[in-house]
Amino acid sequence: MRKWLILLLFCLPAQAEPVASYRELQLNSHEQIQLAEPPLSHDDRQWLRHKRTLRYGFAAPEYAPYDLIIGYRDYDGLNADYLALLAFNLNIPIAIHVYPNKARLLTALRRATST
Repeated sequence: MRKWLILLLFCLPAQAEPVASYRELQLNSHEQIQLAEPPLSHDDRQWLRHKRTLRYGFAAPEYAPYDLIIGYRDYDGLNADYLALLAFNLNIPIAIHVYPNKARLLTALRRATST
């Protein structure tokens, strides 16, 4: 019994570490079309400047042709093309997060909007 207790004490810290609920992907698009300057208010521009990086999340499985994961780290598809246009024209990077399911995605969204 004592052996199991000692083994359990060694395993507890490993389980206490938070597990990442998403995987970050690289935006894989070559769309760089300069569009007309978006009509953003002064407050919106300040918010973008303060934010520094926008985050886009989606839940697995991927939905071709909108969301495609190429290999393990590249995000492609129609949504990637639109996100690349946004990133290029707003001059702000966009981080792509893929979640294992819709419940994890919604939990992350709730946490992000509550702060």
